[in-house]
Amino acid sequence: MEGQATLLWDTYNKSGLKELCPLEFVLFDDIGASDDISDREVWHLIQYSKMLLLTDNRSDNDKDSLE
Repeated sequence: MEGQATLLWDTYNKSGLKELCPLEFVLFDDIGASDDISDREVWHLIQYSKMLLLTDNRSDNDKDSLE
């Protein structure tokens, strides 16, 4: 997912939307979350932080899946 997110971020920066709608792009590492964090924990974290989540549904077989 990082590759697609980076492409989206680059497009956003080049489009001029940055001035109209300022956003910040962060990865799990940036916010101190590990790659093995459960989907439920991710959901609570982004809701609490008022973030928008881009995901490729990391654990679609798990009972806490974001699917």
